[in-house]
Parts: sequence; C-alpha cells; structure tokens
Amino acid sequence: MSAVKKKKKGPALKKTAAYANYKKNQKQRQRKRPQVDTAQPRSQRETTPKRGRPKTEEVRPGGKTRPVCGTRRPGKRGQSVSLSPQKTSKKNRTPRQKQISSSLPGRRRQMNAVKKKQKKQQPKRPLHLSLDIGIDLGTSSIEVFVKDRGIVFHEPSVVALNKETGEVAAVGNAARSMLQEAPDTIRAIRPIQNGVIADYDVTEKMLQYFIEQAYGRSWIIKPRIMVCLPYGATAMEEKSIKQAALQSGARQAFFLSRPMAAAMGAGLDVHGVSGNLIVDIGGGTTEIAVIALDGIVIGQTILCGGSQMNKAIIGDIRREHGLLIGEHCAEDIKCSIGTAVITEDNRKNSVQVKGKDMKTGEARTITYTAKECNQALLGTLNTIARTVNDMLEEISPELISDIIAKGLVLTGGGSQLDNIALFLSQKTFLHVSTAEDPAFSVAKGTGKALEMLGRIYSTGYFARKNRKK
Repeated sequence: MSAVKKKKKGPALKKTAAYANYKKNQKQRQRKRPQVDTAQPRSQRETTPKRGRPKTEEVRPGGKTRPVCGTRRPGKRGQSVSLSPQKTSKKNRTPRQKQISSSLPGRRRQMNAVKKKQKKQQPKRPLHLSLDIGIDLGTSSIEVFVKDRGIVFHEPSVVALNKETGEVAAVGNAARSMLQEAPDTIRAIRPIQNGVIADYDVTEKMLQYFIEQAYGRSWIIKPRIMVCLPYGATAMEEKSIKQAALQSGARQAFFLSRPMAAAMGAGLDVHGVSGNLIVDIGGGTTEIAVIALDGIVIGQTILCGGSQMNKAIIGDIRREHGLLIGEHCAEDIKCSIGTAVITEDNRKNSVQVKGKDMKTGEARTITYTAKECNQALLGTLNTIARTVNDMLEEISPELISDIIAKGLVLTGGGSQLDNIALFLSQKTFLHVSTAEDPAFSVAKGTGKALEMLGRIYSTGYFARKNRKK
C-alpha cells in the first residue's frame, strides 16, 4: 500500500487580523438581533422587516387597508438607491406630523429665503481672464477705459504722499483738495507734467491705484495697457512710461499718439486717403495733427492748454487788482465766465472773486468781468491759432482741399471754452466743429485701438510696442 501524502497546513486563520475583525463584527450583529421566543407560533413572532422597499398601508373607503410599496428614487450608476415611503397627503397627516411640518421645514424655508436674498444683495465681482485697459495720462486728469465696459475712472492726476513714511495718502479728487490746503505731513504733487512723467515712483503708484480701482484684484492674467503719449515724445519719455506701466502690473504696454487717439475717439476716418485736421487742447499741451492712411502726416505739440489759461487769469487778477488767488479759483472763473469771443450774450457776465490782498494781506472781494477774462486768455488762444496756420502752410495742396471740405475738429477739455470754435474759425478761415464728447475723446480712442491691435501691427501707426523682458 502506498502511503497517503499529508496535506500541508496553511496559516492559522485565528492568528490573522482579518479573522479577528470577522469575529468582532459577528458578535456585534448577534447583540443587535432581537431574541426570538421559539415557543410562540411563527405568525405571532416579532421579526425585523426584511430589506427592500418599505411598506405602508393605505386606508380605503369602508375601513379596509392595502399595503403600498414605497416609491423608488432613481440613482446614478455605481451609487446606492435610496428608498423612501410614499408621502402622505396633507389631509391624512396626524396632528404630530402637522406640527413637525409646520415647525422645521418652515424654518428651513425662511433660512433659505434669507440666504438667497443675501446672495442677491451682494455685488458680483466679475472674474476677468484677460484684461485690456486704455489710459489717458493727462496733465490735469486721467481717464481709464476698460474694454467692453467703457470709461470707468475719471479723476485729477494728483497724488498726496505722506512725507514721513512715503506712502500714498490719497489719489484723485481727495488729493486735489490738498494741493494748497494740505498739512505739514502731507505733500500733494502732480506726477505728470506737460504730458510726460515728472516723478517716476509716484506715477507707478498712481497707475497701480487706477488699475485696482478699475478691475480690483480679481484678475488671473496680467492686463494689457494702451497708454497715450504726446506727439513727438522722446525715447526716454517712452521708456519711463513703459517701465511705470509694467511695474504697476501690466503684462504688455502699447503706446499711441494722442492726436491719433483723439481722432479715433471723435469718430474720424483715420484709415481713408483724405486728410483730417485735429486739434486736441488738453491740460498741459495742445496737439495739432493732420491724419491720413492710418498715420500722422504732420503734427506738432505746443505747451499751451488749460493750465496756461489758469495761470494767465491768476496773473491778470494779480496785476490789475492786486489780489492773490489759487488755481482752483482760476479754474472756476474760466468755466463760469471764460470766453474766447465777446458777444452780446456774454458781454455783461461777471463773477465775485475772493482772494488775499497783496498790500494789506487781508481778504478782499472784487468783481471780475468776462471782458477782462477774455483779454487774459487771448495770449494762449492766439498761440494755438498761429500754430494751426503755420501747419496749413506746410501741407500739400491735395490735403488742403480735403481739410477745407471737412474742416477742423476740436477735442480735449480746453475745447469746452465758450466760443473757442468761433475764434479759431475767424483766425483760420475754416469750418470748426467740436467732437460729441471732447473731454473723453482720447480715452475712447484708446478703447478703439485695443479692439484693432491686429491692424496696428500691420500699419504701425502707434509709437512702439514694448514687451516685458
């Protein structure tokens, strides 16, 4: 007889952790099971309900009952399906069910309604993936144009700094009021002089403030910025503005000449063959240019603008009346009674001016008339008209015929002076018209230039494109 081979013993199950967990779970299940009395008949035993659909009873007319299965809720693939009994109608609810339904769900509904109301009241801040911003760096004011949103910011280009810490205390309107009334610890300055940067560090902080006010801090990609420069700006001036724009958080910086932006914002056809004469009177400079075929044929920038007009009014009051006034007061006089041509309608206009007497140092009030204001402004206005006539002498006869047919277009804040179009028409013998929204023509032009960057690449009528290296 052959010997029977003994089977090798495997690992003892009692020593493994899996067997110990199995025994532990089995004991817990036995504790949870109710003890069944075997002496009772099977029909009278209390057993736990089987797994599956829970059953409820429906009361029919006549007192009869019928078991009704619960409703099945559809579940996704790979998920467990929850079963719930069929909901009873409101008429068949017990008093306890009515009390519960009126307390807890009602509170939940109230809380949900309050949360929805709070969500609606909270302003939704858009999350921008790609930003395009156009900035008009003016001597007196700054306009910020955001693509698809229009002009979102228009405030004076003034920054108030703390002398001790060097931090920015205020920007815009709040800082403008501190130019002459600031305490000893605060210094209010204008970082933009004659259209170019005079203080690089302050300009960088000002640009960063304007970008954050326009878009907040909710961008993912850094914005592209289109900055307007005076015609004929030097390479050093362009470099300083480029560095300030990139340091303030821009991804790319583009430059556009202010006369081109003003013409685009005024709605002129800068892509056609015929010439267009544009005069942009700003706060510190006046841009005069002839534009045709996506470029500036001839242009010139002169240091005559709203600031020079204010200084002329201050000097005239000081010389004729011996009274010292500030820049804000001169601006108010120019806006109220300032005129380029004296007519029957404005001849009797006058304003009460308060200032400091030069001899006694006391406060004094005088009456300043529109005729006196006109005499103070004539020097600046004659300089602008003389420059336009000199430029017309250098233009070719073909462009002269186009300009005579179309006329001259005025833009900028200085073009809002009373009767300035009539004054230039008398001096240049051209038809002079003012743009629809002259103060924001340059800012609108930057927005249009942002939408056609491809054409800018092909024609090259912007100053220069700068990338961050």
